[in-house]
Amino acid sequence: RKNLNYSRSAFITSRDLTFSNSRLPVEASFPSVKKSVLLNVLCPLNGDGINSPNLLESRPYQQNETQEAMPQNLISLTLTPADHAAIADALSTLESKLSGLISLSTDERRSLNKMGEKSETFCRRTLVAMNDNPGLIPADVDVAEALRDMAQLDALRPHIVRLKKLIGRAEDSEMALGSDAMVTSLEGYALLKALGKGSGLDALRRDMSVRFSRKARASESPAAAA
Repeated sequence: RKNLNYSRSAFITSRDLTFSNSRLPVEASFPSVKKSVLLNVLCPLNGDGINSPNLLESRPYQQNETQEAMPQNLISLTLTPADHAAIADALSTLESKLSGLISLSTDERRSLNKMGEKSETFCRRTLVAMNDNPGLIPADVDVAEALRDMAQLDALRPHIVRLKKLIGRAEDSEMALGSDAMVTSLEGYALLKALGKGSGLDALRRDMSVRFSRKARASESPAAAA
């Protein structure tokens, strides 16, 4: 850090970062980067390992100041290649055993007579009565098939409950993994954007800025149309 060269004078406080006559609030420019990181990077150290006093101005923390953003690490998965192979085999077994499951279209879902919680008791009692009185039921009404449907439904439901819970955790973990990576990337982008000029990272900074420029253009389009 002692060997860092600065083309223009700068000083930094715990709240503001100032280059020449341009005053940039740290909270606005670096929303998820610790001020301590910026201080250590931007201000050279003297021989005692302390930020040079002619570049660094410090003051007590004020109660109304924005707190430093904490690093985010919602999840840390440690699945090995062997684990993933075992998961793939287990999913293949599930797909094979559940090959009789079907998919319904949106229109089919809307048009079907559905058995809710209140109507389930009605269905069960009616099927029992129909099975006990076969002489009253026409031959083309397959009561045995309906009873088999109910038995399969009862056996399948516990698996569905477990699968739904597992899918919910998998989807939440997918979101958390992406969020952890995104937060770290935003912190890195803020640092590279501020400190990367002249360090051979201009092309990389331009590539990364495409994400933000596209978002800005998309938000401006409705206003322009109005």
